[in-house]
Amino acid sequence: MMNKKNVFYVGVARNLDKTLIAKYSHNCKVDSSPVKDMLGKMQTVREGEYYHFSHTGRAWHVKAANGLLCVLSTAEKYPERFGSECLDEVNRQINAVVDASKWAKAKDGQMNWRATLKPSTIKLVYCGARCGRKI
Repeated sequence: MMNKKNVFYVGVARNLDKTLIAKYSHNCKVDSSPVKDMLGKMQTVREGEYYHFSHTGRAWHVKAANGLLCVLSTAEKYPERFGSECLDEVNRQINAVVDASKWAKAKDGQMNWRATLKPSTIKLVYCGARCGRKI
């Protein structure tokens, strides 16, 4: 069964320039420098593509949609399909509540994560739920 120890970090960057505009870590400190480096190395990320890889004991999930790159750091055993679905929901929520002109102009780390996303989305991601259904 999944629990809150499965998901450590969520970040959102613009796909165009890889600027990390929002980030949130749950019950741990996550240095965003490696995330920024990783995004910078991802030169071409096509809309709808999903990437998954492991590094230093954590799994990383990255998905491009609607001009954004959503990033999720999880426990290595966190299922890829859950990671992909969580990133879809994060992207959907951001585009539903934030006008694209705002995130298109946002500077590094400028967007307030809790003010941007509904608490239900944060709960969805961090409690290991899948599309609102408990697992």
